[in-house]
Amino acid sequence: MTSIKMRYIHLHLVEKKLEEKRWHNKMSVLKLSILFLVAGGTLTWADDTSQEKIGEQLRIAAWNLQRFGSNKIRNEEVVDIIIKVIKRYDIILIQEVVDVSNTAVYTLLSKLNNGTSEYTLTISDRLGRSKYQEQYCFYWKPSRVSLNKTVQYNDSIGDLFQFEPFTVVFNTNLPDLPQFAIMALHAKPDDAPNEIDALADVYDEFRVEHGIEDAFLMGDFNAGCNYVTSGDWDTIRLHTDPNYIWLISGHADTTTKTTSCPYDRIVMRGEALSRNAYMNSATTFYFAEELGITDEELMEDVSDHYPVEVSLRGYVSSSIKANMSVRLGVEVTTTVNWADVQAMLQILPSSQFYQGVQNTSDVVVVQWLLDSLQETFTSLTIFSETFPNVLTVQAFSVLEYKLENEVLTDTSLYGASLENSGMFKVSILCLSVSLSTLPSSECTTSVTSQTTII
Repeated sequence: MTSIKMRYIHLHLVEKKLEEKRWHNKMSVLKLSILFLVAGGTLTWADDTSQEKIGEQLRIAAWNLQRFGSNKIRNEEVVDIIIKVIKRYDIILIQEVVDVSNTAVYTLLSKLNNGTSEYTLTISDRLGRSKYQEQYCFYWKPSRVSLNKTVQYNDSIGDLFQFEPFTVVFNTNLPDLPQFAIMALHAKPDDAPNEIDALADVYDEFRVEHGIEDAFLMGDFNAGCNYVTSGDWDTIRLHTDPNYIWLISGHADTTTKTTSCPYDRIVMRGEALSRNAYMNSATTFYFAEELGITDEELMEDVSDHYPVEVSLRGYVSSSIKANMSVRLGVEVTTTVNWADVQAMLQILPSSQFYQGVQNTSDVVVVQWLLDSLQETFTSLTIFSETFPNVLTVQAFSVLEYKLENEVLTDTSLYGASLENSGMFKVSILCLSVSLSTLPSSECTTSVTSQTTII
């Protein structure tokens, strides 16, 4: 028998109050349910204050608004759509601001706020090599973040960029991410590979000068189709350096026209930012579908690009962290013979599972902890082979399938790195029920792993 290193935990007896619940699915032969949150520990809620609640996610986006200026701001139907999209976010980078008078961005801000102070803006200098110039503009909510600093990249020597990168540093209320940067780039289409590559130098210079490692590099990189081809990627350090995490796939379509190109991208750098980012939240926001827009001409008037977005975790107070743990898992419930459960109790003292057993006249609990997913597989296999009438072949096969398909190890649930501390808990709870003249039992086998609270 394979030796498994286990750390057994103290078990609390299951109270009689479970008795009412045990009948709920008594006619089910096999029930599967995915447990997304299983809370352990006791949390005593104080007054209903914001400090005792989990904060909302911080939504961040980048959107090329295609020649945003005085003409577009006068189109009320277009502006109405723009406002609806921007209000989805806490921070949004707008590109291709071309208004020489510098009034359109403030008119949009006024319409966004509609008499409130929900949003403010931060805008770059006018940038460009010719009379045609653009600005980067950030709309952001002071209630969610505060402005730390802005940095305009000085490209006067190398002249690497048509529209030099503009960086904004925001302060947050996240304990392990007090600040992060957003580095904006609208790359020249014909020179996109070189500009994207040079963005690595901009980041390095910024990190050294300002001591900030956590940054999103985002914008319309023109990173696809004819502008960046398959042969270009090996020359782009932002792509070859594994420290840069590309959140928007090369298969994405970020254009509103008939083309299908992944021009707009979000790239992440920094350990703290990686821990706080919801990886699977990074996507293209197809607002035409969301808002029910079918008028193609109207869509062309809004923009030829869709926004790309990503979310950060919300604030979690220290009192919540101190008093609560959260586990994510999968469970399978089967109906078995109560006599087989009693027979298991006779064998358990001589098995490796004995120290994790508690039982009463009609409740049996077996639990144990393991250090890895592979040990969990091995442990469940041994238990199923030893007690096939308690953890049946059918139940084991369902657990095996779910675990093999990463129900507990999907990194999108934890951030860029898996944060389940390598700790897996197996629990088997058997409740005595009477389905006929013979006493039966509902046995629920669950496998959980610890994750972050949000």
